[in-house]
Amino acid sequence: MAVSLTGHDYRRHNEERGHFDVYYEHPRSELEDYARSLSEAGVKPAWEVWHLGGLWNFNYLVELGLIAKPYWLNLFFGTPGGVWSPPTIAEINHRIANLPPDAHYLIAPRGTAGPTGQTRMLTLAVLQGGHVRLGTQDIPYYADGVPAQSNAQFVARMARIAVELGRDIATPDDTRRILGLPART
Repeated sequence: MAVSLTGHDYRRHNEERGHFDVYYEHPRSELEDYARSLSEAGVKPAWEVWHLGGLWNFNYLVELGLIAKPYWLNLFFGTPGGVWSPPTIAEINHRIANLPPDAHYLIAPRGTAGPTGQTRMLTLAVLQGGHVRLGTQDIPYYADGVPAQSNAQFVARMARIAVELGRDIATPDDTRRILGLPART
């Protein structure tokens, strides 16, 4: 389950509605409740980090003993609005440098990253031992001005890049091990 570590404040676009803003508050008391409830239910949260303030909240929950290792953090970049952070290599490096030790993470470029920026950022994640999130929900273009045919097209490109860079592609069983989830029987 994905849990945002900070409030949501971003801009969306819909063909019928045009541009509109989305606002959600996620106070620390709510985050504490999520951490307790998910732990009790045996659900591994994917903690969403939109900017460094999210890491402060994450560390707060860790200090309370509410989050067990292995940690799983989704690092978002380029979402228009108040949660925006620059979709740049420098920002990725800055965010990674502030992660808790032993944290597993994925890079999720969106919106203003564009298709070329997305590929560059995800390639950096592969090079640095991180993981990737991609798909038409984040950036619907495979290349500038070229709509993606499917999410499979994105996956094939990143799998090819990862293999060419010497990274193995995680199987579902590998992923369960990385996340500290029980093996499927």
